[in-house]
Amino acid sequence: MSKFFYILLILLSPFFFSAEVSAQMQAAHWVFGSKGHISFPFGYDSVNTNYRGSLINTSNIPSSNFEGSASISDVNGNLKLYTNGVDVYNGDHIKLNEERLKGNFTVSQSSIFVPVPGKYNQYILFTINAHNLIAPRNDVSVGFDFGLYYYTIDLNKNNGRGKLNIPQNNRLLKRTAEKIAAVYHQNGKDIWVITYFENQFYAYLVTENGIEAPVISQVPYFSSVLGYAANSKGQL
Repeated sequence: MSKFFYILLILLSPFFFSAEVSAQMQAAHWVFGSKGHISFPFGYDSVNTNYRGSLINTSNIPSSNFEGSASISDVNGNLKLYTNGVDVYNGDHIKLNEERLKGNFTVSQSSIFVPVPGKYNQYILFTINAHNLIAPRNDVSVGFDFGLYYYTIDLNKNNGRGKLNIPQNNRLLKRTAEKIAAVYHQNGKDIWVITYFENQFYAYLVTENGIEAPVISQVPYFSSVLGYAANSKGQL
């Protein structure tokens, strides 16, 4: 592979869920920023750039604020879904949500898609809103949209257009940093989704039956909630 490809992959890969690009093609399309769209049609050195993505279409928001985004393709490299954590679109650039999602496109990693293991064309979208965490740590009421949320998407519905579902009590975590990542379980089927807050990692296992309770791992370093708007930034 070319040196350019490696550099581009290192710079942008934190924003997207991907398996091996050359093997499963789930990272064949990167949709991000203000209508940015880079495709890898063969998973190797062929890099095409165009701006047909509909991710952001709001002229009164500075493009520098478009930080977090996520996209996912199928195993054949066909674009299936993309989001900025606020709106979600299918591969035909049709918006699926009617109300704003509880994410935030100004956080470092606003969202991530994972395919539901064993379910064709079904996905779970995780969103994060960790921006401007100014409320006291122990005063996070239901009225706050901070934290980690999830939505289910079935692209088999509506004649292939897809349907977004908002599960009841879809907030998984009241507070989190601007960080989220996904990796396959050692069984090669299920998927771990991981986020972080203060001094704890929260790992949620996604199986064909849904999302399991998190495995919580504590680490020595403590990222204080004081000044947390700055402490929470960065990628996982």
